[in-house]
Amino acid sequence: LIPLGSDGRTLAIPSVVSLDEKGRFLVGARAKAQILVDPGNTVYGAKRLMGQRARSRKVREMTQRFAYTVVPDMNGDAGVELGGRVYSLSELAAMLLGELKDAAQNYLGHEVSRAVLCVPAYFSDHQRAAMLEAGRLAGLTVERLVNEPSAVALAFGHGRGLARKRILVYDLGGGTFDASVVELTGDDLEVVTTGGDNFLGGLDFDVRLARQLIDTLPEDVRSKLDESSLAAQRVLDAAEQAKIALSDVDSFQVRVPFALHRPDGSPVDLDAAVTRAGLEAATADLVERTLEVTRMVLDAGALKPGGLDEVLLVGGQSRAPLVRRRLEEVFGRVIRAEVDPHSAVAVGAALLGDSLLQRQQGKTGASLSEVLSMPIGIGVRGGGMSRVLEKNTRLPTVKTISVPVQANQPIGIAVFQGTSAVAEENDYLGSLQTSSDRGGELTVKFAVSPDGRLDLTAAGPTGRKVAVTVATADASDETIAKLLAEAPLPGQAPDSPSGLFRGLRKLLGKSQQ
Repeated sequence: LIPLGSDGRTLAIPSVVSLDEKGRFLVGARAKAQILVDPGNTVYGAKRLMGQRARSRKVREMTQRFAYTVVPDMNGDAGVELGGRVYSLSELAAMLLGELKDAAQNYLGHEVSRAVLCVPAYFSDHQRAAMLEAGRLAGLTVERLVNEPSAVALAFGHGRGLARKRILVYDLGGGTFDASVVELTGDDLEVVTTGGDNFLGGLDFDVRLARQLIDTLPEDVRSKLDESSLAAQRVLDAAEQAKIALSDVDSFQVRVPFALHRPDGSPVDLDAAVTRAGLEAATADLVERTLEVTRMVLDAGALKPGGLDEVLLVGGQSRAPLVRRRLEEVFGRVIRAEVDPHSAVAVGAALLGDSLLQRQQGKTGASLSEVLSMPIGIGVRGGGMSRVLEKNTRLPTVKTISVPVQANQPIGIAVFQGTSAVAEENDYLGSLQTSSDRGGELTVKFAVSPDGRLDLTAAGPTGRKVAVTVATADASDETIAKLLAEAPLPGQAPDSPSGLFRGLRKLLGKSQQ
C-alpha cells in the first residue's frame, strides 16, 4: 500500500468530492471537511447511485437523503448538479482516482498508467461500465475489474498455501453490501456464488441513529430540519461519529451546538446520550437484511453454514458488535479478525494486479475466476424478462439465442439485468438495434468477460454478421415501454420455459396474447 499521509502512514481517501465557492474541486479529506460547510455542493455516498437510472424508484428514494441535487446526466443515469453544470458520477469518481494516481506517482517516482479497480459484487454491467469510464477519464488503462469480496479473499489467502478452503466474505461497507462464497486453493480463487444489496450500507445505520437524535429535539423545532440541509447534515455527521464510537463503548454523548434556531432567532442545541443497545434496537432489521442476503447466497450454492471453513468480515460497518454477534450465532463459530476491514480490498486488488503482470511475462501468478452476479435477459411483450444467462454462471461465458425477425424491419431488443420476472424492475442495460434484409431468425450472441462486462453481436438469417448498436442514452420509461410493446411474444422468446410465462401472466394479471 502507498503511504498517503505526510507522516508515512497509509490513509484511506474518503469518497467525497466538493465544489468550493471559487469553483475549484476538492477531493478526499478536504472535500469531506466541506460536508458541514456546504453540503449542497459536496457529493458523498454516491457509489450506490453510480450507473443507476436517474428515474428509477430506488434512486428517487435515495435522493431524499442527500443535500446535493441528483439529476439525469446526458445518458439518463444519476448525475449531480454542481455550480450550474451536471456532472456524471463517472466524472466525479475519476477525480478520486486521479488523486490516488497522483499519490502513487509521487511515491513511486514514475508515471502510473494501469490499474485494477474494485467494484461491489452486485454491480450490474451498466454500473461496471460507469466504473471503467471513471478509470478512462482518470487517464488509466483498467486491466481488470475485480469484485470486492474476491479481492478480500485474495488478500486473506496470499502466501498461506491454503488447501481448498471454502470462505464466506461478508462485505458491509458505507454504501453497499455484498456476500460471496469463494474456494481458495493456494493463490488460486474461484467464486462459487455471490449476491448483495446495492442500497444497504453504513449510511442506512447513520440515518437510523440520526432519527433517534432528532427525536430528542424540542418538537416545535424538528420540522426546521427539513428547511435546513446544513442542520440536517450536521445531525447526520454527529450520528456517524456516535455510531463509530459505539462500536467500542456502551454509551456516547452527542453534542451539536446551535443545531437549529427558533423563529425568534434563539439557538437550540442538540445534547443527547445514545447507547449501543439503542443503536442495535434501531438497526437490527438492517443487520437481518444482510443475513437474509447471505442465506440466499448460501442457498444458491446449495451450501450450509457448517460447510464453510472461514467467515471474513470487511467494510467499516462490519465492525459493529451486533454484526459480529449475529454472524457468530448464525454460523456457530467465533468470527476471527483475519483481515483489515478497511484495506483488504486494496491489498487484494494490488495482488491481482501483480499477478496479471507476472502472467504477461510468462510467469505464474494468482488466478481468479468470477461468476455472474445477476441474470441477464431480454424483454418480452407483456413486460416480462426472458433470461439468457443465469446468476452464478461461470465467467467468461458465451450464450447464443435466436429471435424471429421480418425482412427490412428495424429490430430493437431491450436487455435487462436483475432477478425479477418483470423486466422494468430490473436494471435496463440498453437496447440492441439492428435490421435484417431477410426474414427468419436473428442470432444474438451474449458474451460476458471475466470481469462481468457484456458484449452483444448478431448474425442475420444467412449467418452473416450484421451491424449492431447498443443504445443506452435514452433510458426513459416511454422508450422502455415502447421496446417492450414491440418485443417478441413470450412464446417466441428464446429459452423460455412455458412455466415461467404462465407464472408471469398470473403475476401481471393480464393476457400475454
